[in-house]
Amino acid sequence: MEKGFSEIVYKNAFEYELASRGISDEREKEFLVNYKEVILKHKFYADFVINDR
Repeated sequence: MEKGFSEIVYKNAFEYELASRGISDEREKEFLVNYKEVILKHKFYADFVINDR
């Protein structure tokens, strides 16, 4: 038996809380991955970037 909600529900709640406090965020932000001076084919997606960090 699972407890709690799926991840997307928590992400939506977190985004709501950030917005209600006037905190800027970007969701699922894409980043290139640099490895030994080579850009890899696969990208990294951050769940949240808050205040450009």
